[in-house]
Amino acid sequence: LQRVTFSSSVGVSLPCPAGGAPHAVLRWYLAAGDDIYDVPHIRHVHANGSLQLYPFSPSAYNSIIHDNEYFCTAENQAG
Repeated sequence: LQRVTFSSSVGVSLPCPAGGAPHAVLRWYLAAGDDIYDVPHIRHVHANGSLQLYPFSPSAYNSIIHDNEYFCTAENQAG
């Protein structure tokens, strides 16, 4: 577990440092177990598995998005 603090004016990119052979599918979840979904201009999961939280104005702050615990998993045919 790694705590990340970031500036609303900069945003943050969180890598999912996992892989496997055969190729692993990377997924992000909230601490409660809910799947992460893209929110245009707010949150995006890139093809490389990294999670991007874009810069935002103070009035756009959302605790569910900006002050939450995220975790990623990697799965492939081997498990």
